[in-house]
Amino acid sequence: MADCEYGILVSAYHDGQLDPERSRQVESHLATCPACTAELEGLRRLSKALAGWQAPEMPEEVLGRLHEAVTGEVVAAERGVLRLARALSGVAAAVMIAGTLWLLTSSPKIDAKPMLTADDPALKMALTPPSPPAEEVASAERDFAQWMVEGLSK
Repeated sequence: MADCEYGILVSAYHDGQLDPERSRQVESHLATCPACTAELEGLRRLSKALAGWQAPEMPEEVLGRLHEAVTGEVVAAERGVLRLARALSGVAAAVMIAGTLWLLTSSPKIDAKPMLTADDPALKMALTPPSPPAEEVASAERDFAQWMVEGLSK
């Protein structure tokens, strides 16, 4: 069955997980493949054997100890994560302080003299919004006037 391409589908077929078309394909294959048929029969025997099995009741004392053990492990894991987070946040803060100090001490001093003055033509040009061409303004005014006349004449 290890070499059979349908081998992986036998378990899904047994469990009813295949769509009807795929189930028909597997059924046709089972008629010609003794290895897959044997695998299906083994799954059926196993299912039949396990059908009536009941998990034994666990005593309250054992459940309590198990619960305490799991809780202890979870708390210990959380403590470890918190300890790591505290250590990493301390390292991050130290890196930020060191970087800030480095930037403050190694930055070149900035000359306080302004590069542009208020009457600089380049500054005036940059701050003045471009005006639309005269023909666009005239066209927009005509369109607006026509809209007003049409609206008032209704």
